[in-house]
Amino acid sequence: MTEPPKPFPGFYGFPSFQPFVTPQGKNAVQPPRSRPFKLSSHHQPVKSERHTAFEPRLKAVESELGELRSEIGEVWKALQETSSTLANICGQLQSFIDRDSSPLEPSVPSKASPSTNDFDSWLKAEFPVNAEFPALPN
Repeated sequence: MTEPPKPFPGFYGFPSFQPFVTPQGKNAVQPPRSRPFKLSSHHQPVKSERHTAFEPRLKAVESELGELRSEIGEVWKALQETSSTLANICGQLQSFIDRDSSPLEPSVPSKASPSTNDFDSWLKAEFPVNAEFPALPN
């Protein structure tokens, strides 16, 4: 027979660790014992009045849960469609920004970043207004 493995030295103040080994001989793992008898129908537990009193409410809650799951599925689909639409809009805006990378000179000198100037010039070109846009608060 082979010798069982030596235990590992202790760590963090715990005692030595014995690795898992399959026991041999009288300590061998035994298969689970089968039941000597089956419960007949008259041994089955009977539902109490408390159980039967809650069954209609449980069925109502389960049906409501099914309805909520279907509504959540519909909302999820709508959310995915909205997400793809927003992704398309962002892609179009990014292509506009990439195409028109040279900012137009604003009529009033501004300390805004070039990307803000790009957007402002695009906004003024798309929606012309006689008055200047008010400065945004910092």
